[in-house]
Amino acid sequence: MDFQEGANRMREGIQLEMAPMEGLTGYVFRNALAKDFPGADVYYTPFLVVNQHHTFKRRERRDVDPRNQIGLSATGKPRLVPQLMASDPDLFLWGCQYLSDLGYEEVNLNAGCPSPTVTAKGKGCGMLEDTLKLNRFFDRVFEGLERQRIPVRISVKTRLGMEDAGEMEDLMRVYTMYPIARLMIHARVGRAAYSGMPDQDSFCKALEKNNLPVSYNGDILTPEDGEKILVRAEGHDLQKHFNGLMLGRGVLRDPALFRKVRGGPPADRAELENFVGELFEGYAQAMDGYGNALLRMKELWSYLAAHFSEGDRYLKKIRKSRQREDYEQAVRELFRSG
Repeated sequence: MDFQEGANRMREGIQLEMAPMEGLTGYVFRNALAKDFPGADVYYTPFLVVNQHHTFKRRERRDVDPRNQIGLSATGKPRLVPQLMASDPDLFLWGCQYLSDLGYEEVNLNAGCPSPTVTAKGKGCGMLEDTLKLNRFFDRVFEGLERQRIPVRISVKTRLGMEDAGEMEDLMRVYTMYPIARLMIHARVGRAAYSGMPDQDSFCKALEKNNLPVSYNGDILTPEDGEKILVRAEGHDLQKHFNGLMLGRGVLRDPALFRKVRGGPPADRAELENFVGELFEGYAQAMDGYGNALLRMKELWSYLAAHFSEGDRYLKKIRKSRQREDYEQAVRELFRSG
């Protein structure tokens, strides 16, 4: 298969997914992106943590509240899927019941977060260190879903391993034992966090004995990045189960990336200016004022500034702004600069 054939197939038959990014892809961002730059089929929420009191933080409850989702639904398209972080099967099942009661039909397990504060507790990537324990977790979860009649599918966001990509062979043996709806594989090990190049060879190898639908995740910053991994996998005759691409940081840099992957046009200046304006106002409303909204926009601009030829220069002005007026003036100057 040549490059263009791979590109055409991706546009026609590949599921496009918005990765969950803690603190960045909450409902304000998701709603604005789905409205202004559609193209994603599925959006995953940043992870929710079930605490020992069987509840979520207020911020997490708001993020999955169906009343806060505009243009996204639990069952339609584009679809919203909540992500849970829990290594205790009973807490995970409680979270599944809570989300099912809200109308969600799929719950995603976070088995990929590489943060040391997370992995030290045996959560996120920490779940990958002990395959026997991971096996017991899934055994209890799927038995509990059936026994408690909780009508949700389980998908899993994972990595190639914690220390070495060779761990994926044992992990895949565990995953394929259960009716997992989809695997999202970030093509790095946990200890690498987000540094270095994704290990696409090991990703392809992981698919060889797989019978589950799989999405690729890892440094898809342009349409060409997605096309290349698709063509690479098809060169290994792995296309049967590899049918999804999960994009994260690339969308923060370029909000039109999903549209471009589908063969559509890049964002123009007016679209981007409208998008960041909607975000700022949305955050101000959700966070009870422009002060906290300004902090969130500064974080997003660390990605968006890459879109502009003089982005670094104006990013400094944005970061130095302390008031709404200073921030908005810096943004206007950035857009006028092109």
